[in-house]
Amino acid sequence: MKSSRRTVVVVVSAAFLLLAASGALATSTQRQQAGTLGTIQASEYTSNGALISGWNWLRASGDTASWTFDASGLQAAKRGTVFLNLNALATKGVSGGSGWSGSLSLKFVGTNTKKATVSVSNPFRPRSTTDSAGVGYASYGSVAIPVSVYRGSTTITITAVRSRSSVSRDIHVANNKAGAIIAFLQ
Repeated sequence: MKSSRRTVVVVVSAAFLLLAASGALATSTQRQQAGTLGTIQASEYTSNGALISGWNWLRASGDTASWTFDASGLQAAKRGTVFLNLNALATKGVSGGSGWSGSLSLKFVGTNTKKATVSVSNPFRPRSTTDSAGVGYASYGSVAIPVSVYRGSTTITITAVRSRSSVSRDIHVANNKAGAIIAFLQ
């Protein structure tokens, strides 16, 4: 009996040691991610989408929105912490009501060119299938910017077009200059 009690005590002690070690590792990882938050606003913005009340609506397949950012502040960014954050508007068709989400296909141009998709989600509830006169059109999304795009580059240009999934659902997404911000840790 004494032998089995010692075995239980040893196993339990080993489990506590493993838990303590994993907690120390988690604390270490969190410390590594800590840093100073930096943000960069677009220096230039262009769009061929219909301009309505300060927003360019990407409704047709050829509609685009492009932002240019000064990338010099990103050179000291911690790897894996550089994100494009979008504040957009989304609706289903013209005057399509509130509560809709959509997606945009992105092209990042800097040192290298990469593509990505960003989903913009509309958290407004309840959803309405009727015209809500613009209430609840706000949608938000973010996507990581690859290191190979900004490392060594002085500027980054990001161009958005409606993604095929949004086109098939007739989701219209609107953007403006202030709606895109790059955030990062250094």
